[in-house]
Amino acid sequence: MAAARGRVLCLFDVDGTLTPARQKIEPEVDAFLRELRERVHIGVVGGSDYAKIAEQLGEGDEVIDKFDYVFAENGTVQYKNGQLVSKQAIQDHLGEELLQDLINFCLNYMALLKLPKKRGTFIEFRNGMLNISPIGRSCTPEERIEFSELDKKERIREKFVAALQREFAGKGLRFSRGGMISFDVFPEGWDKRYCLNVLDNERFDTIHFFGNETTPLDCREKFLSWLPTTHARHHHLPQARDTSAFRPRAGLPHCRGQSSWLPLALPGHKSRDTA
Repeated sequence: MAAARGRVLCLFDVDGTLTPARQKIEPEVDAFLRELRERVHIGVVGGSDYAKIAEQLGEGDEVIDKFDYVFAENGTVQYKNGQLVSKQAIQDHLGEELLQDLINFCLNYMALLKLPKKRGTFIEFRNGMLNISPIGRSCTPEERIEFSELDKKERIREKFVAALQREFAGKGLRFSRGGMISFDVFPEGWDKRYCLNVLDNERFDTIHFFGNETTPLDCREKFLSWLPTTHARHHHLPQARDTSAFRPRAGLPHCRGQSSWLPLALPGHKSRDTA
């Protein structure tokens, strides 16, 4: 099958693209990906840990059999063809002193925040990053939406990140907004570009990256400029939770953007060249 699929990779973001944030993949989207994999190589790259990605995209460890590449935690945990390739540890890279200074600053900052609701798990420690959530990751889906709407008006996460950037300037840390309620903190270079350590050796002719957001706080933006391929394209999918966007059409798999269809293997249609 690999030879028939050629040297094309479709690489998908997870939250907000293949699924709504932290929700299970819809059967129609899952079926689309299975059909797509018969034509091209497919992979996922997400900020969540492997367990969350596996839970959203299948049952048990199905995800590493459904996708040729699975990049968890911005690619610091890497699977290829069902096998673990590498895994990094943020504590080994940053050192305990800087790590504790970072955690303590975040806890103190969040202690002073007054929000409509606060729940639990404000800092989630992952292999390649810290995930910081002012409301707490254990909030309900309804509370996620409530916080997200407030965040759009009050810029809670943006202000939090600005404070961290001032406090830890020159420390080699980077920040990326994650989904609706949180942001990630990781060492310089440990954003989604990290997965390119594997992909650079695969020598794909084309990589199509599908994501729902490329804002300044989102590491997808940097990722796009570092695709080491002959031809690379970004496809913006702002309405990914609408599963009608993932239907084969005219014999070719497509994804739909805001107002037009995006051919996965053809030029044009709301795509951005990065080569």
